[in-house]
Amino acid sequence: MNSRRMEFEADKFGFDLGMGQDLQTGLIKLCVENKSGITYAKLYSMYHHSHPPIDERLSALMNYEKKRI
Repeated sequence: MNSRRMEFEADKFGFDLGMGQDLQTGLIKLCVENKSGITYAKLYSMYHHSHPPIDERLSALMNYEKKRI
């Protein structure tokens, strides 16, 4: 849980530096290159993954953008 929380904090930090769009593009590129899944069931992901899935991270970045406007 701690690494997942820290991942969101790192994304927020990058967003605050003005790199939100670049971060979103990079996350999508990594997902495509690694051929990883974009969405997982929330409980499955929390149990099996140490980091949040791409869809949760992208959603958080979009919410940051909405709050800014």
